[in-house]
Amino acid sequence: MREINLLSLKYFCAIAQQGNMTRAAEMLHVSQPALSKMLHQLELEVGQSLFYRLPSGLQLTEGGQSFYEKISAALELIHSGVVELQRGGAHQQTLRIFSCINASFLAQLYLNFQKLYPLIRLELKRGAWNTLPQEGAFDFAFTSSTSPIGSYQFTDLFEEEFVLVCPLEHPLYKEDSIDLAQAAPYSFVTLGDSASVTQYFKALCSVAQFAPKIAVECDTISTLYAFLESGQAIAFMPSHSARLNPDKLHSVRIRSPHCSRTIRLCWPAGRELTPPEMLFYSFCKDYFSAFHSHPESP
Repeated sequence: MREINLLSLKYFCAIAQQGNMTRAAEMLHVSQPALSKMLHQLELEVGQSLFYRLPSGLQLTEGGQSFYEKISAALELIHSGVVELQRGGAHQQTLRIFSCINASFLAQLYLNFQKLYPLIRLELKRGAWNTLPQEGAFDFAFTSSTSPIGSYQFTDLFEEEFVLVCPLEHPLYKEDSIDLAQAAPYSFVTLGDSASVTQYFKALCSVAQFAPKIAVECDTISTLYAFLESGQAIAFMPSHSARLNPDKLHSVRIRSPHCSRTIRLCWPAGRELTPPEMLFYSFCKDYFSAFHSHPESP
């Protein structure tokens, strides 16, 4: 049996306390399907059902009740140890996080981490990879496989596919999936050439043997969305960002060539992580491990 991650155990306890999957998902700020999938995986790992599924909700089995009592006590012990460590003041309590990617899911990750570890302050900054501060100016950076990693240490978190995003009334709006070459006749709205996503998109278009028609180059992701929603063009973007406005925009999967990126957490090489940094590192690994395989995750 593979090692059960800490986040799955915390979420199991939340489900047990609520006795209802919907309420637990709302409390944890995660999607109900993703939470259900996590519980199913946990039950496979422990080798038995932990809840009775009743019309009125979820009720712990006898084994589930025993498991809950032990896990909740263990989590409380871990929490008290973290609080004691934080109050000791032996290490810095501010984590400087730099994001080099446009990723809608990072906001929820930050919120969930802050709820678990309220005494660790997050200092968040956003910028292009080529503006990444020099070593020592940040603790962690979120980047992707479409950007060079340089001399930094890193760990892969999860793989995210790219899609084409179409506005209402666009000829591709009713398509579920196409080859990228089929989008050659249409105009695109992109971020500037300095964005790694734009460079990756143009490289894929070259593989598909066409030069994209760029109608507008935007300076921010919000400007790009404005042009998309106005019906001016289509866009190539990560799947999680594409789901931000499903009422006005439609995502079309790309069959070929293969289009994806690996989201990475990186940090300056050659130094040992402090206890607060280890908490953030472990949280990120557990957060994506629990939900990466579900289409609505993270």
